[in-house]
Amino acid sequence: DETAEEAITLWRRPGGVSGVGMVDLVCSYDYPRHGDDSLRHAAILNEGIDIQNYKSMVDIEGSGDMRLDVTLTCTSHRGTLRVLTFSMAPDLKIDTVWVGGTIRDFVYSEDGGWLMAGGDTALGPGDSLTVRMQYHGDRLLDKFSWGDFAIHHTTRWLPMTTPRRRATYQTTFRCPKYYEVVSVGEKIADTIVAGRRQSEWRTIGTVSFISFNYGSFEKLTTNMTDGPRVDIYRGKNHLGGLLSRDFKKRVADEIEAAIRLFSQYYGPYPWPHLAVTEIPDEHGQGFPQLLHLAWISFDTEVKGVTDVFRAHEVAHQWFGHIVGWKSYHDQWLSEGFAEYAGAVFLQARHPGNREFVRLLDEWRELIIEKGGHESWHEGPGVAPIWLGYRAASFMSPASYSHLIYAKGAYILHMLRQQIYDYERGSDDRFIAMMRDYITTFAGRNPTTDDFRRIVEKHLGMPMQWFFDQWVYGTQIPRFEYHWTKEQRTDGQWLVRGQIDQREPNPPFRVFMPITLEFAEGHRTFVQEIKETHTEFVTPPLEAEPRGVRFDDYRSILCKERVVQHP
Repeated sequence: DETAEEAITLWRRPGGVSGVGMVDLVCSYDYPRHGDDSLRHAAILNEGIDIQNYKSMVDIEGSGDMRLDVTLTCTSHRGTLRVLTFSMAPDLKIDTVWVGGTIRDFVYSEDGGWLMAGGDTALGPGDSLTVRMQYHGDRLLDKFSWGDFAIHHTTRWLPMTTPRRRATYQTTFRCPKYYEVVSVGEKIADTIVAGRRQSEWRTIGTVSFISFNYGSFEKLTTNMTDGPRVDIYRGKNHLGGLLSRDFKKRVADEIEAAIRLFSQYYGPYPWPHLAVTEIPDEHGQGFPQLLHLAWISFDTEVKGVTDVFRAHEVAHQWFGHIVGWKSYHDQWLSEGFAEYAGAVFLQARHPGNREFVRLLDEWRELIIEKGGHESWHEGPGVAPIWLGYRAASFMSPASYSHLIYAKGAYILHMLRQQIYDYERGSDDRFIAMMRDYITTFAGRNPTTDDFRRIVEKHLGMPMQWFFDQWVYGTQIPRFEYHWTKEQRTDGQWLVRGQIDQREPNPPFRVFMPITLEFAEGHRTFVQEIKETHTEFVTPPLEAEPRGVRFDDYRSILCKERVVQHP
């Protein structure tokens, strides 16, 4: 499929009990990197159709069954276009498809979740058309025995074409009056018609996709003096609610704190409100103006876990929605950046850096060591983070999350430390870089190279070497440190040290902070390392150094040990 991110992809579904739910990528052919230039690739991706607007009527029953009537306003990008292809949720029942007002034949794969519809008249470049679909399904919403609902397919309940294309959405939901729908955008109407609740939602500007939450909710609304309105929706059927453990206010406080911090670091929150909803599951997901948060984050507070989790999903308002990503190669710009934003929030929320450093250590362990909390990871050598979801496999299912989330976050941490002003203790240059990135690519889907150019602008130096090492490569350096101190005849002190880079060969280039500890205070300087053996000596020091800390704040993703010190 020339309009896909890769022209050819071969998959296999592993057999046996352990293979349930896992699909392996055997091989894929990234054809633009084999003779075709990127401009031709962009032209091919622009072929097919582009959806500008969705207008949907969604009927939901008390059982969770859904019936949808969706009209798409589209534009053709290719001459002689006869067949329209859409990605949809599997297990649907397609009733009727109209193209240009005429009922058309279609092919739908219940297993794969794609639909193709054709017509007699070919479309030319720039031609507009409408596509209308009526379909239903009982697998779009799962209903639990205690009454809560979970969305089985959070974005593919509506038809899509090329991933991450932006459109406007007008959605009307009808459901039993004792239930409520919370969706993306602004709610412009909410009425009871013939015993059923009818709510109408409209997006502000264009977004890549929308979702919703459905159920019986308790609601808490707070209005930030320096930000948006925050609406917290907690399930009424939740066990914690029955035991009077009401976390809505706590969740609201942390969401507001995250919005304030991220507005400072990444730029203003652009929408008038954010809806935060509880889901009866263990994961979270962010959509424009809407968050799905696992039930445990409305019931339990674990320092360094639930606060980072909530902040990660808030950060997706900036990384994922204000700014998107071009292809799966670049998804670390969303997930890795949101993961690191969660760590920045943790650092600000709990001064002293203890929890922050603990999280960095946890990431380093996840990246470097084989194993995994829930499933197996084959270590950093399994794939570069640039390969995105292709890092995961039947033999290494955890590698996607450990590399794209954890290593992606650690890469941003290393850039932050490289640009950090240790003398003033200032993050201003990092903040300026990230705000520039958000401003430059707002409403767009940048590539990794686009981000590299922003980094080079703010660091004032070519950075291809950094991205070759950490984004496109898989190796992790290993350092050994030696240091001694000596007092001169004039009473001043010197610290001499050496840093041996045992792996890899050729050696990595890094900028390592080294901190000298004194009886009162400390001093940090940055040492460039690009050889297998690096020596340094400090300028004369007035006070005796009590210790030396290499790789302060875990500023380099590496394996390390101190083998000699006084």
